Amino acid sequence: MLKRKKPESISSAQKGGFLHRLLGRERATGYWRVSLNDYLYAAGVCYRGAFGHSVEHMSEIQMYRAFSDGRDGGMREIKTPSSPKAFAKWRSDGNNRGDHPFEILRGNGTFGVHLIPPSAEKPFYTLMLGGELCARPYIGMAAALAKSGIPSEAPDLERAVSYLAKKG
Repeated sequence: MLKRKKPESISSAQKGGFLHRLLGRERATGYWRVSLNDYLYAAGVCYRGAFGHSVEHMSEIQMYRAFSDGRDGGMREIKTPSSPKAFAKWRSDGNNRGDHPFEILRGNGTFGVHLIPPSAEKPFYTLMLGGELCARPYIGMAAALAKSGIPSEAPDLERAVSYLAKKG
């Protein structure tokens, strides 16, 4: 029997650094401003929670390319990925209409899983489930976000659990 390698958890230094950056931005701006790199880091936490050891060799951008549907509205081309201002400008420009930049897991004929970044209205990430076929990875993603300490909500968690319970 093959023994599965336990996925590495996020180090306390990584978690602390990420939260420190978010807290500093919240104090300066009134809400959690994130950069593209911050967003991809949070998406990476989700991917590791859903897919464990199968993605441990991949960077956050590689995971995003592999699991999203590719219609990112130019998000990956942001010139300064470490800049919260550049990410906010890209979001406000409206150039991504019709694209699904925040669909981090494509669905099968329907929407998959979306990770919506923080905004002035919601100063935390929102993990949303589209199609119930993505319920199992959604639960893993929600658990990983909660464990990481990244400010987030998963409003479709009950629906995902109910779907899997009915499925048996």
